[in-house]
Amino acid sequence: MSLADEIFEWRKQFVEKLLLNGAKPEDMKKQLDTASALIYGNYIGTMTIECPLRLIRDLEATLLEFSQKNGCLVIAKTSS
Repeated sequence: MSLADEIFEWRKQFVEKLLLNGAKPEDMKKQLDTASALIYGNYIGTMTIECPLRLIRDLEATLLEFSQKNGCLVIAKTSS
């Protein structure tokens, strides 16, 4: 299961619990945002991507653009 799928499932289960506990729909977004910030807010993830050398330049360009848009740090490493 991908991380996006896991986050979606977590949000779905959290909404179900809020509804079962009588939460008002208009209050749920604030509660979801607060819970998400507590869980995911201050953590940093590290990812490893393996790809053929012929695609490295394209991958670097894509990651650089992503990092500039989202404030992420991209560190390129190679190994043999």
